[in-house]
Amino acid sequence: MQRDVLRRVIQSSLAGKKLTHFAAAAGRAPFVDLLAEHIRELKRRGIGPEQFAKSLHNHPNAPTLRELATLYSAYQEQLKSHNLSDTEGRHWAARDALAANAAPHSEPSGTVPIFPRPLSSAPRGKMGLSPSPRRFWDRDFELIVVDGFADFTLTQHDILRELSQRAKQLLISLPLESPTEQPPRDDLFAKVHATREELKRYHPTLAEKTLLSRPTNSHALDPITNNIFRNPGQMTPVTP
Repeated sequence: MQRDVLRRVIQSSLAGKKLTHFAAAAGRAPFVDLLAEHIRELKRRGIGPEQFAKSLHNHPNAPTLRELATLYSAYQEQLKSHNLSDTEGRHWAARDALAANAAPHSEPSGTVPIFPRPLSSAPRGKMGLSPSPRRFWDRDFELIVVDGFADFTLTQHDILRELSQRAKQLLISLPLESPTEQPPRDDLFAKVHATREELKRYHPTLAEKTLLSRPTNSHALDPITNNIFRNPGQMTPVTP
């Protein structure tokens, strides 16, 4: 459905003669995918349409990038006018709800949004939120566990910060190799190492602890556990 919204935005911009640099490319199917990825990356970095447009001042490619800013802004307006959200916008709405101790608006019974939950580029707590009794999003928890991530967007870091204020302990797990592994597999874990440094920067009170895998005493499972990330040339043969 996101592609349909983007196609509508592109067609409207072409009809209104708002595109010059991208006029020829905008009529081709791959342009929709490129535009979607461009918007997705901006949203991952927490950059809304207005902020993106303002950042183009004195940029050497400003005329070209302003056309992308126009398309981004029109796309966002389409979402807002139809009370829709994309995946990145859902994270924005969750962050804003946590920051405002409010719940995202629910769709009326029987309606199905194109994307889950409303999205807004308005200041936090100003739009897409409603006052709510004390429920999940403003409780205090003993423990919140964040598992299954190898990296986080800027908005997700904001969510982690909000969650950390609602829990006595916030546990974030990252998949890493054993610290005694030689030689280390930097080619496999570069992203995770970068994420760990980001977490330290965004959350200065973070305490780091290494949890080693425990042997299962299984002749079949332990060799897999010990060698799953090891360079095949460094693996120890399993004896029957």
